[in-house]
Amino acid sequence: MRLWFAESLDTFTADLQRARPTIFFSVPRLWLKFQQGAHHKMPPARLQLLLSIPVIGGLVQKRCSIPKPPGARTALKSSLADHLQAVNATLDPREQLQCIIIVNTAWTVDNGIITPTLRVKRHLIEEVYAANYERWEASGKKMIWQAD
Repeated sequence: MRLWFAESLDTFTADLQRARPTIFFSVPRLWLKFQQGAHHKMPPARLQLLLSIPVIGGLVQKRCSIPKPPGARTALKSSLADHLQAVNATLDPREQLQCIIIVNTAWTVDNGIITPTLRVKRHLIEEVYAANYERWEASGKKMIWQAD
């Protein structure tokens, strides 16, 4: 196994071509760079049109999706519950978190939830989710999976 690092954001594409990875780990900024590169070669509307064709969309999905191992959701739920308990153990009762909400919507620069520097726009979180706060707290559940 070889380990490669990008020299800089400007040389990322060339570094990636040089490394030709089979496994790729990255920070969100580089995933955004991937998306921008794809959109530079093909406008987003055309890419979306191509991906909507069942044969092409299916091939891309098979190549790009990562299969979830059996029990992944259960393992994630257990890990988050343990983390919630550990965090709450360090807080005063009035500061403790009531629950964790897992949402299906990605928080991205494109949908405006985060800034290009990957900071969360808190006022948008309030606009999108505030109507659910009381219901979530009243449910008594420690973990809530929010569907769109």
